[in-house]
Amino acid sequence: MKEISWKYSKRNIDELIENKDNPRRLSKKRGEELKNSLGKFGLCQPVVIQPDGSVIGGHQRLKTLRSLGYDQVFVAIPSRTLSEREFRELTITLNKVSGEFDFDMLANRWEPDVLMSSGFTEEELHTEIIPKEKPKIFSINIKFDNEDDLRHVEKNLQPVIDLFPAATMKVRCS
Repeated sequence: MKEISWKYSKRNIDELIENKDNPRRLSKKRGEELKNSLGKFGLCQPVVIQPDGSVIGGHQRLKTLRSLGYDQVFVAIPSRTLSEREFRELTITLNKVSGEFDFDMLANRWEPDVLMSSGFTEEELHTEIIPKEKPKIFSINIKFDNEDDLRHVEKNLQPVIDLFPAATMKVRCS
């Protein structure tokens, strides 16, 4: 078969034809996360379609954008119409082939508030994203001149301290 290249353009959402056999569904929670992400960042991954407008991938983004009042959407269009087998295979591949998180890296290099605002729950942070390289001794000693600074820093450090079950934090005002 002829090699496929892709072009990118805008299409009216109402012109796109959803695949009635699309096997992907979103839970209410994941749907809200997608809605929040699209509301915050917009569409950064195009919807993948056949030249005739049949949707191959991006059904959930399309539905969410529609609910947010979008009229147009960026799309990726193959240089030729995909065969039925290619269409079905790509529909699955776009959703099935994905990476996994390196939880050690998340625990040691990413801030908990960034992870939570990106969709991780507090439970996931405490059960899956626990630093693997736990220090034998972990202490933070901070002295403050006023109690307002102390309370502010203590509040912001507590989520980090919580990632280390054996750690304690002592802060004091001198």
